[in-house]
Amino acid sequence: MHGGDIYRNKVTLDYSVNTNPLGVCEEVKKALLSSMEEVEHYPDYYCEELKEALAEYHQLKPEQILCGNGASEIITAVCRYVQPQKVLLPVPGFSGYEKALKAVGAGVCYVLSQADSEFAATETIIKAIREQKPDMLFLTNPNNPTGQLLSKKSVDKIVAACDKAQTFLVVDECFIELTMYRDESLLYRGIPKNALVLRAFTKSYAIPGVRLGYAVVANKELRDGVEEQLSEWSVSIPAQKAGLVALQEEAYLERARLVIAQERERLRKELKELGMQVFPSSANYILIYDPAEDDSLYRFLLRWGILIRDCSDYYGLSQGYYRIAVKMPEENDQLLSRIKECFYARD
Repeated sequence: MHGGDIYRNKVTLDYSVNTNPLGVCEEVKKALLSSMEEVEHYPDYYCEELKEALAEYHQLKPEQILCGNGASEIITAVCRYVQPQKVLLPVPGFSGYEKALKAVGAGVCYVLSQADSEFAATETIIKAIREQKPDMLFLTNPNNPTGQLLSKKSVDKIVAACDKAQTFLVVDECFIELTMYRDESLLYRGIPKNALVLRAFTKSYAIPGVRLGYAVVANKELRDGVEEQLSEWSVSIPAQKAGLVALQEEAYLERARLVIAQERERLRKELKELGMQVFPSSANYILIYDPAEDDSLYRFLLRWGILIRDCSDYYGLSQGYYRIAVKMPEENDQLLSRIKECFYARD
């Protein structure tokens, strides 16, 4: 199950998906509209202009970059290329990895972090790498759904453990651009040869319907191997044009980061005051636990057209865990008001 199921629910406020609270910026909208004049042509198979723009943005080389139809397509492609037999998945975590791994017949081993330690997982992951010597590890930074961001030191320790165990490492940084710690990305510290860093425009620029993701790798051989597993012409002309314009919108991103930081702390404070357990987060979403331990909050909010992410289907979580996006102040006011109604009705 994923968030964002507005097609089977009557939703006016969707808190189940974690995209930029500012919405699609105007320049990207214009690029998408103007691209309609070119859709009679095939898109650039190699995404050359977009790769060059991404290379400039991250101060990398174009040959280190591959583009895909969202991060999900790249996840599937890298699993097909590596063909892992044993894979470590830190949990609770994003379910999309497991779907791609099952498609290639990989065995999955879970590394469980606990709520009582606020889902801190670094040492547990390193121990599992050393003991199990997996073929592949997926590391989400910041984690989804907990919002935990691993420090440079923690990531470097995991990288070193993977190198020693000959474990292929995928570092999913799809949410990092909306944090205050984007400069701590592995992209800016030198990517190991046996690793891939995954990114997407989806969250940062609020364009999940456009489908545009990319990955950065350490060497051309790896890039070409993964790219061969991608579908032909998988990145449309509208997606490529939107990506080119989005990379110029740094002021838009900076504004979003400030809104997220301020509103995340306000949400955390007010939800704690209601008696909820609210976990630390560096991302544009927070994980909460409702002591009622049922789905009453979810059902109550949905009656008012507010959709939150029920996290009971995440491995390691149970009924009562929810993930909520951080949105604009006026939207967050509506969410908080309805949650308070639900809690007051219980008394």
